[in-house]
Amino acid sequence: MRPTTTESDYFLKYHYFWEFMPKNLNTYDGKMLVSEIRGGDYAHPGEELLIEIVLKRLSILPNDILLDAGSGLGGTAAYIQSKTSAKIVGIDIDKDAITYSKRKYPFCDFYRGRIEDVGKSFKIKFQYIFCFCSLYCCNSIDGCFASLSSAINLNGSIIISDYACHNRELFKMQSVMNDTPFTVIDYLQAAEKANCHLHYFSDITDRYLTWFDDLIVKIEKFILKTHSPTTHNAACEVKKKCMDIQKALREDSLRGVIMEFRQKPLP
Repeated sequence: MRPTTTESDYFLKYHYFWEFMPKNLNTYDGKMLVSEIRGGDYAHPGEELLIEIVLKRLSILPNDILLDAGSGLGGTAAYIQSKTSAKIVGIDIDKDAITYSKRKYPFCDFYRGRIEDVGKSFKIKFQYIFCFCSLYCCNSIDGCFASLSSAINLNGSIIISDYACHNRELFKMQSVMNDTPFTVIDYLQAAEKANCHLHYFSDITDRYLTWFDDLIVKIEKFILKTHSPTTHNAACEVKKKCMDIQKALREDSLRGVIMEFRQKPLP
């Protein structure tokens, strides 16, 4: 069942961002605006469709413990819990996002912290760790993998669905994001250092392009019904950012990928 927005959630969102324009979509205010446009607490392309693609390959049991690393506003963790009945934990560096997630999705556990510190933040081990568009802006992919690999069961997996830079020079010229996403090679090398191997890979760039088409339509509808000049300007900035990302995907400097990593068997 899809999580719904209550009247108090509506006030909470508008109280935080409605009267000023977020400067960065990765901030709490930016996430709230994008959430309102998407109609759900998600920060990744495809929303529920992407989650369904990831989940359909996995055999998640009700007694499994899962982690959403970079949980944002909590919508992804809540959706996974509703589809699997497994226990899910979310972790995010954003204090306001964690406060919001705890309030809206009390049936999930949310904690504030860095992805790089997951391994020492939890005493439990996770069967699956999900990273939905949360690693591309991390400072150290090596640090992320070292942390995440130490937090999974021996037969567990790290599932990454994210942007992957395919042409660094072109991507930097396009000035699409503040941070240049890691390449697939970066992920593979970081995994090797953390004693993990690639178990599954899928390039879903075509789906990303379609999802951005859909999102841009949502943004345009949102702009038409918005009366606040400040919010109108903010939504126009979101549209421009989405079109820039979509252009990078079309011109092949950026890709949308799903990767599953597992620990290497002990010798």
